[in-house]
Amino acid sequence: MKFGIFWENIKKKLTRLWVKQWNRDGHQWAKYLKKQQELFQIGEDCYIDFSVKFEEPWLNRLGNNVWLTDDVLFLNHDGALSMMNRYSDERMHKFGKIDVGNNVFIGMRSIIMPGITIGNNVIIAAGSVVTKDVPGGAIMGGNPARLIGNTDTYYDKWKSRQYFTYSNRQEKKLELIDHFWTRRA
Repeated sequence: MKFGIFWENIKKKLTRLWVKQWNRDGHQWAKYLKKQQELFQIGEDCYIDFSVKFEEPWLNRLGNNVWLTDDVLFLNHDGALSMMNRYSDERMHKFGKIDVGNNVFIGMRSIIMPGITIGNNVIIAAGSVVTKDVPGGAIMGGNPARLIGNTDTYYDKWKSRQYFTYSNRQEKKLELIDHFWTRRA
C-alpha cells in the first residue's frame, strides 16, 4: 500500500518535470489535469501554472476561464487538528471543498482556505489569504482578504487607459521597451 502512494508521488513529480521542461504553457497543463481528472472538475479555457498546489485535488472545482498564477495554494484541510488529536482519543479531521466560479483570476502566492466559494468575475490580488466566501464581481486582496473593489469599475478604468496589443513574445518585448523606455512621457 505504501509503495503505491510512493509510486504515485514519483509519477506526479516526473510528469510535472516533463511538462515544465517541454511544454511551458499553463493552458496545456490545465488541459492535462482535466484529462487526467486530477480535480473534481475543471472548466474550459483555464490556465493553471505548474507551481499551483492542490492539497486535496478531488475537493476543488474550477469554472470556465479561471487563471491560477504562480504558487497559488488550495488548502482543503486543517492540519493543526492532527497535532490536537494527540490530546484526545478522538480522531478529528477538517476538510472543505473549494468552488471557483467562471472568469476568475487568482494572483500569485495567494492561499485559498478550506470551504471557500469564489463567485463569477472575481479578481484575487497577489499574496491574498482568502478565508471567507467571495461574492461575484469582487476584487479581493490582503491577509485576510477583504473587498478592495469591483471588476466592473476595474475594467472601465483600464479600458480608458493605455493597453497593449501584442501577438507574440518578441512583439510584446518590443512594444513594452518602446512604451516605457523610448517614448517616455
